[in-house]
Amino acid sequence: GRVCASARAGEGVNMHEVVACFDAGTGKEMRSFPIVPGIRSIAFSQDGKYALVGGTDTTARLWDVQTGHELQVLTGHTESPVNAVAFSPDGKYLATGAQEGTARLWDAQTGKELHRLAHDGIVNDVMFSPDGTYLVTASNDQTARVWDVQTGKEIRRFSGHDAGLVAVAYSSDGKLVLTGSQDETARLWDAETGEELRSFVGHTDWVGGVEFSPDGKYTLTACADGTVRLW
Repeated sequence: GRVCASARAGEGVNMHEVVACFDAGTGKEMRSFPIVPGIRSIAFSQDGKYALVGGTDTTARLWDVQTGHELQVLTGHTESPVNAVAFSPDGKYLATGAQEGTARLWDAQTGKELHRLAHDGIVNDVMFSPDGTYLVTASNDQTARVWDVQTGKEIRRFSGHDAGLVAVAYSSDGKLVLTGSQDETARLWDAETGEELRSFVGHTDWVGGVEFSPDGKYTLTACADGTVRLW
C-alpha cells in the first residue's frame, strides 16, 4: 500500500491520542486526526480511502483518510478495548473483536450492526477471507472460528492450541489459515476442513503476529521473545 498509519499521544490540554497517516514512499505525514480516548487497533480499506480505528472506549470509528472526517462510530461492544478491526475486501463490511468475547460484523455504509459472533473468551484478532465470504476470529478460548459473513453462522472451528490465540491470517488464495498463540507456537490449518496441517515450534514466548507471503510458500511469525521467524 501507499499509505501507512501510526498512533501517538496528543499534545496540549486535551491529550487525545492521534492517528497519523503517512505516505509510505516518502514518509511524509499526510493527515492526522484525534481519537477519544485511546487507540488499540487500526486497519485500512483496500483502496486506502478509509481507516477503521478500535478504541479503548468500546467503540470503533471509521474515518475518511483524505479529509480526516469521522464517518461512523460503531457502538455495541460492552467491554474495552476493541482489540481488532478489519475491512472486507470490497469495503462493504467492517469487523471488530473485543474484550467481552464477541466479534461483530457491521455495514460500512450505515454503521449498523449485522451479526454478533460469540466466543468463550477475549477476541484478539479478526480477518476476512480474500473473497470476503468468511471472517476468521482468534480468541483466548484457544480457538479460531470461521463465520459466514452473510448469515453470521459459525461454519468451522480450529482447535488444538494449548493457550489463547493472539493472531490469525488467511493465505492469499483463502485455502490456508495461520494462527499464533500464547502457547509459543503457530499452527497451519486447512481452511476448508479445519484440519491442522503443521505446527511451528521454536519460539519461547507468545506468538503475537502471523502472516503469509503473497505466494503462500512461506509464513512469518512475530513473537514476544523478540524474534521474527520465517518458515
